[in-house]
Amino acid sequence: GRQWQFLEDKVRSAATRLLADCVWEQEMTLYAGGFYFLLNFDREEKARVRRGLKALMDEIRVQGSILQDIAVTMSVGTACREPSGLWASLKNARMLMEERLVAGTGKLMEGEFPGGSSFADSDLFAEFNVRMLQVLETLDVFQVRELMVQLKSQMLAARGITGHDILQMTREVCNLYLFFMKNNRI
Repeated sequence: GRQWQFLEDKVRSAATRLLADCVWEQEMTLYAGGFYFLLNFDREEKARVRRGLKALMDEIRVQGSILQDIAVTMSVGTACREPSGLWASLKNARMLMEERLVAGTGKLMEGEFPGGSSFADSDLFAEFNVRMLQVLETLDVFQVRELMVQLKSQMLAARGITGHDILQMTREVCNLYLFFMKNNRI
């Protein structure tokens, strides 16, 4: 709505002002509740670009506090020399952005996303699936809620849990629930 239009104008203007001296070209688009930037710069300007991005994040945070209910986090994709590397850079930035679920908001997230095994492949989740199907059959809301609380505790206690894992698990649980309801015509 009007809030996002106001914020988009402010962000575009601030980005142009704060990054003009250290990038050759910049493009910005608003998509799915986030701003995406494509920056073309000399590798030797990397530190200045990072300082510009930090300053931009601070300005967005100020505008967000004016609008209220907007938490600001910024993630930086990996730098690439060829356009063919843009997809991997975007994917890395998105994975880093999901880390705000673990690390909190208000940060500049950067670096290579730590890959590794997924919580969805763990024995804990396999056990949860079996137990959740049993509990869903009873249609006992209290037991379902209790099982969800247990899963949340297990996930947050798991070593190396990532924001991506948490989002993936949320999707898995929703799919399990919908699959059960559809199969039982509920």
